[in-house]
Amino acid sequence: MGRPERGLDAADGPVERFVGELRDLRRSAGNPSYRELARRAHYAPTTFSSAVSGYRLPTLDVTLAFVSACEGDVVGWEERWRQADSQARAGAKRSTESVGRAPYRGLGSYQPHHAEWYYGREHLVNRLTAMLGVRRVAVVSGPSGTGKSSLLRAGLIPRLSAARARPAWQPILMTPGRQPAADLARRMGDVAARTPHKVALAVVVDQFDELFSRGVPEAEQAEFLSTLRALVREPHSQHRVVVGVRAEYSERTADLLSGTASGVGRLTVEQMTGPELRESIVRAARQAGLAVERALVARIAASAPSTSHALPRISHALLEAWRRRRGVIVTLGGYEAAGGISGAVEQTAESVYGALTASERKALRWTLQRLARLDGTSSVTLLGRVPAGVYPEAATAIGRMALAGLLTTRPGTVEIPHAALVTAWPRLRAWLSEEAGSQPRIPHLSGSYR
Repeated sequence: MGRPERGLDAADGPVERFVGELRDLRRSAGNPSYRELARRAHYAPTTFSSAVSGYRLPTLDVTLAFVSACEGDVVGWEERWRQADSQARAGAKRSTESVGRAPYRGLGSYQPHHAEWYYGREHLVNRLTAMLGVRRVAVVSGPSGTGKSSLLRAGLIPRLSAARARPAWQPILMTPGRQPAADLARRMGDVAARTPHKVALAVVVDQFDELFSRGVPEAEQAEFLSTLRALVREPHSQHRVVVGVRAEYSERTADLLSGTASGVGRLTVEQMTGPELRESIVRAARQAGLAVERALVARIAASAPSTSHALPRISHALLEAWRRRRGVIVTLGGYEAAGGISGAVEQTAESVYGALTASERKALRWTLQRLARLDGTSSVTLLGRVPAGVYPEAATAIGRMALAGLLTTRPGTVEIPHAALVTAWPRLRAWLSEEAGSQPRIPHLSGSYR
């Protein structure tokens, strides 16, 4: 593997040049302290000191506030910012294409085709596979953000697909959706059409709690559950059912799927331990031909236990650190510049938001309010996919959020990859809090609503 190009913190890159010019502007204004500049612009001093650190392009809002506090040309600096932003994005794209896939997934879960990057959960995969040897139903539960989806998708599915033992289960991976019974019947039909002989199925239902939380009609719920129970209740059935649910739904789920002779197996997924985190971080980097500073691993291990939705937030911070790597080294400095486990998601989201026009911001807000609901102060419900092409102003906002790993797009639809986006981004929490208990209104935008 060739030596990767330098990340966005390269000394001759557009970000470094831009923030260097900001530092020159401050000097030309008499070198006022960051505290004085913050007082003039009504910002926190640390916001301005971070803005000229050189590791990341500051948001447009922060840039213009800094320039105004230094009595600079705001209009001219806005154009310079947009040029630097465009050049930095183009450079990031070229760097990613030249190096290949990133070793970290950001907010999204690992999928079956990401198995080569998935480390640290071998013992859980072993336990779950062994459980299926003696239990026809397995309920995998745990708090949001502990990696249940990745365990099922990148751990269990590849293990079942590569199994040498008999029966060799044919996995069917799905989430409930609006018509889970029809979806499962179609998938089972596809397997039957591909396989001339009878096979043992392993139906893996990720995010099983969506069956109860996303408005699936009761008739569909009942038919879906009936199909799952029928698969495993025959006296000599070789089929298996594995479901992943949030902890608060585990008892209800086990009751609904109980009744088989072998009973229901239970597996609880907790937060990763320090050694598990180290293995997942270091071995994934090694797979990509990279190395990770020990101080970075130690920092993450110390911060993770006290952080909600720790794994997706760690993964996003590592993805941002990977973009700032020094040669083949993922550094603590790059991780800190990205905002670390506590601030990387917010910093990335604010950077994207700051680059949008006023109408694009309104479109983004309205789109996100259709994708999630905030219940109380901390309980987040993701509402599934919505059409991506509602109006033109949303296209740029959704595209930039997706490029930053904060939204997931599929043909014609968009969704939030993990509730961590809500818990880690104060602006989004505020939007959802304001709309709690009411339907989001369509904002007044330029262009027609389609």
